Amino acid sequence: MLLLLYSYSLLHCYCYTALHCHTVTVIQRFTVSHCYCYTALHCVTLLLLYSASLCNTVTVIQRFTVSHCYCYTALHCVTLLLLYSASLCHTVTVIQRFTVLHCYCYTALHCVTLLLLYSASLCNTVTVIQRFTVSHCYCYTALHCVTLLLLYSASLCHTVTFIQRFTVSHCYFYTALHSLILTNESFLQAPDIGADLNLTLYQYKTCPFCSKVRAFLDYHRIPYEIVEVNPVMRQEIKWSTYRKVPILMVNGTTQLNDSSVIISALMTYLISKEKTIPQILSCYPEMIAKNDSGKEVIEFGNKYWVMVNDAYCDQLYPKKDSRKEEIKWRKWADDWLVHLISPNVYRTPGEALASFDYIVREGKFGTFEGFFAKYVGAAAMWIISKRLKNKHNLQDDVRQDLYKAVNDWVAAVGKNNKFMGGESPNLADLAVFGVLRVMEGLEAFNDMMENTKIKHWYRRMEKCVHHYPSHAE
Repeated sequence: MLLLLYSYSLLHCYCYTALHCHTVTVIQRFTVSHCYCYTALHCVTLLLLYSASLCNTVTVIQRFTVSHCYCYTALHCVTLLLLYSASLCHTVTVIQRFTVLHCYCYTALHCVTLLLLYSASLCNTVTVIQRFTVSHCYCYTALHCVTLLLLYSASLCHTVTFIQRFTVSHCYFYTALHSLILTNESFLQAPDIGADLNLTLYQYKTCPFCSKVRAFLDYHRIPYEIVEVNPVMRQEIKWSTYRKVPILMVNGTTQLNDSSVIISALMTYLISKEKTIPQILSCYPEMIAKNDSGKEVIEFGNKYWVMVNDAYCDQLYPKKDSRKEEIKWRKWADDWLVHLISPNVYRTPGEALASFDYIVREGKFGTFEGFFAKYVGAAAMWIISKRLKNKHNLQDDVRQDLYKAVNDWVAAVGKNNKFMGGESPNLADLAVFGVLRVMEGLEAFNDMMENTKIKHWYRRMEKCVHHYPSHAE
């Protein structure tokens, strides 16, 4: 049977079912009155095609409300094709369990089409949905459109044949989109994202460089453990010759240093698993350099580059100069934006004390250390912030430098873009967000949000990074 869906704006898609008479009836009855919960979406098409009795159709649709599909609020278009050939008694249970927990990976996509076709027993449904998480499509977050065809028959051996038949010629609405159609079952067998990585992050929670790494890991749903380092004694990293944080240990054997190297190396690994983490690290050689004061410091070559081949590069950076811009603004976050944090949060004695009160509460301090850090540290950092202001040639009112910096960033993102990466954050977005996030709860942060144009971008980033369940700790 050939069903043409001509009434939905983005969708000219051919679907096949056994019961033509029932299909048309369901679609005709599926009007705005039955999907009022999708008013925030650009386009949502729900095709609930039942080969069993239609008597339960309206009830099921009415119960499929925002509470069951709130995870789609960030999508331009979500098409869910839930075709059940088994008993409808299981339908509501399946829909209720298909919540943000099972499909959180789609918030960064322009369009996700899920074809969940079950012709076998529904007893396997939940297992399949639970496995269909970000781990299976993490590499597509930079794509404009991902079409996932999960077609299950009694045996998965038929999957490849069916997927290969479902081409662009059968799905016209993809011709206007940048689309990826998966045509082999390797997707179904893909390992979980980070499943082969046991990550431990050594950090100071209030450090902007550590915050950058957490933003990256959280956004990409990579599980990791945190070891909070005592900033006075640093006993937690006494085993390391590299004495700065963040440090990321991979599988207990491979050490990654420097926040930008950590992010670039992990992004390289996630996109293309042709190399191991140790092999990828060879692309970021450690070098000895001299800073402005003539002191020798450790630097890393290529640290802002994601090392992928041309095919992956075209997917990750579809727009001209987007890779160049990402590198430019990642470097800007490290070389300029970071240096505006301390002069602003320690601007006055009162702000310095409030900042150290937050640092002590969030950090790892003993009772005496905490008391000492709060009062002596606040006084010291208030004095040091004055030196930093002179070192980086900041204005007397350091707020003005902060305001200008974040407004420059917003201008670079552009009025018509949600993020620097377009419809989803790129590594520059995550870096800038990670740096600014450490000021949350402080006077400097509130002033920035009220006196610049950063608020809308920042709130969108919060939803992207914090929308999902937190990391393992």
